Amino acid sequence: MEDFKCDLEKELAVEAQPDADVNMKLNNFNIASTRVLNQHVPSSTRTRKIRPRFPWYSQEISEARRVTRKLERRFRRTHLQCDRDNFNKQRMHVNKLIDRSKACYYKDALKDADTKQTFRILGSVMHQNVKALPSFDTPDVLSNKFALSFNEKVFKIRSGIDNNVVVSDHKDLSIRQNIAQNIGVNLETHMSSFKLLDDSEVHEIVASSADKTCNLDCVPTWLLKSNISVVLPYIAEIVNTSLQCGVFPSELKQAIVTPILKKSSLDWNDLTNYRPVSNVNYIGKVIEKAAISQINEHIESNGLDESLQSAYKCRHSTETALLVVKNDIMTAIDENQAVFLVMLDLSAAFDTIDHTILFNRLECDFGIKGTALEWFQSYMTDRNFQTALPYTNQVDQVYDLLQTPHVLSSLGITGWLVVGLSALLVPNFGTTCHHPYGHVPLSAVSRAI
Repeated sequence: MEDFKCDLEKELAVEAQPDADVNMKLNNFNIASTRVLNQHVPSSTRTRKIRPRFPWYSQEISEARRVTRKLERRFRRTHLQCDRDNFNKQRMHVNKLIDRSKACYYKDALKDADTKQTFRILGSVMHQNVKALPSFDTPDVLSNKFALSFNEKVFKIRSGIDNNVVVSDHKDLSIRQNIAQNIGVNLETHMSSFKLLDDSEVHEIVASSADKTCNLDCVPTWLLKSNISVVLPYIAEIVNTSLQCGVFPSELKQAIVTPILKKSSLDWNDLTNYRPVSNVNYIGKVIEKAAISQINEHIESNGLDESLQSAYKCRHSTETALLVVKNDIMTAIDENQAVFLVMLDLSAAFDTIDHTILFNRLECDFGIKGTALEWFQSYMTDRNFQTALPYTNQVDQVYDLLQTPHVLSSLGITGWLVVGLSALLVPNFGTTCHHPYGHVPLSAVSRAI
């Protein structure tokens, strides 16, 4: 590891170009890292069988199963009743060990689990994590079908929205323009640029991030983090150059999209029953977090955040959303008011967001201008993706994302913007208490009896 660290430090120093743009700096970093990685760990292909062990599987169970197989072989050789009884007795003993080990494991796992972990554990117990793919002749054909299906879904939804706008609007301005022009507020403080981060702030972002690795990463994330003392200045330089120039690196706009079946009960062969899960480059995530932390600080300091929002907000979840909606309903009933609940589930809400409204809302309603706004525009445009089949090694050709007023992106950074936009769609009649969670706005409307 020390030799790798020394060679990496030398190569990064050789490839460094302080006056280059952000795309060139990222390219030099990837070239140097890949060269050193190939030198110390040359890539090779090996095939081996993987027999994953369950977390509750213990050494005691393994030893007991070994004794069971030994007694079974003896019984099949001798066919004696005593050997058969010993085999059955040992088999029952193994089953009891497994049951006891499962009970202890899940009891301990659920004891300290949060809501998300609880549902994940219950899903594994009920075998809901089904590994399913549609039937296919070759993996590349199926991978291409998924890519076209994801793009086609977004295209159809956006076409329907645009057609409805044209049919229902008889004024000079479209609905989108009306919304964009009527959301402005007077802000005392505007955000026209990002603050540059020092090495310690970038290190904090890296240390707090997960060790997930994407196939687009030139160096595995865990290896990058273990050599953070060497690569930190170069990563910080890439981050600051991106924020300062308002440009998101083109190489980081690519994503690997994996289709995952939404529910185990759905038809495996229907491509519309799969949701796209994006995996992006690790350094791109670091730049995103550096930007969103400053955006959140600007929004909170100016009181622009939605007070009733539960998604993409610290210490808020589905539980807080349900509690406040129930409280609003019970309060209205106590005041002898009739209550009805409206829930809007917007299909592909993140992928079909209108860029005209998005950028206008950032500028007019959130006070984001200058290079900060240019960074968002750069981040959202000219993206592309590849489709990777789960449980296989198949990755298809690169697809350009639909370059229309919407985009199929990895998001993460724009989730809170979608939630804010959804609040504009809630009709203002009666006494309305709206509570946006993710892309599902909840509106409890009450009227006096």
